[in-house]
Formats: sequence, C-alpha cells, structure tokens
Amino acid sequence: MRRFVDASIPALIVVATIPAATQILELPASLERSLGEFIGRLWAITLGLAMLAVCIGILLRTRKPEWAFRFEWPALVYGGLISSIFGTSIMATTGLRGWTAAWFVWAIGGHCLIRYIELGRARKQATRMHP
Repeated sequence: MRRFVDASIPALIVVATIPAATQILELPASLERSLGEFIGRLWAITLGLAMLAVCIGILLRTRKPEWAFRFEWPALVYGGLISSIFGTSIMATTGLRGWTAAWFVWAIGGHCLIRYIELGRARKQATRMHP
C-alpha cells in the first residue's frame, strides 16, 4: 500500500503533463503566461519524464532497491526545484490572482523535496542496518 501512496502524486503528474507535452491540449493559461509556450511545453515534458522516473523507481523498490534510489533521487530533486521555480514565476507574473496555481505547484515541489529527504534518510538507515 505504501508504494501506491508514494506513487500517487508522481503518477498523476505524469497523466496531467501528457496532454501539454504531446500538444493534445493547449497549455494551461498560467503556464503559458508565465513561461511562454516553448518553455511551458519543455517544463511539461521534463516534469512528466522526471515523475515517470520516480514511478519506475517505486516499482523497482522490492526487486532492486539500489536502482530505485538511482531513478528517484535526481527526479525528485529536479521536480522539486523546477516546480518551486514555476510557482514563483506564476506568482511574479499574475500576482495574487495566481495564488491558487502558485501554491498548487509549490505543493508539488515541496512534496518532491520532502520525499527526497525521506528517501535519503531511508537509504542511510538501510546502510546502517546492512553495511
């Protein structure tokens, strides 16, 4: 059950970024207004790929835990940083009118960074138990 909880946000981010990344749907207005169309699509593609890497890492946890860490930690750092930058960009572009979108994106970034810290602590504990 823990793996489903851990994968819920990254998997839904992958689903949410597919239409923007593949140009099936237009970019969200806040994304296009704050970053522009090219950077917005690039953001959607890279964030989707990063979250896909997190999902792959979660799937590998039981069979190859060392590979899980290799897939997850760079993707979590990237997702956390890029979402923090994007949330700040939304707030700078739209002001208080964009507070909901900004906090939503900051929440994704915060989730990624906190999961990164949790993953690092779990790795340290595992190496102490099994040197």
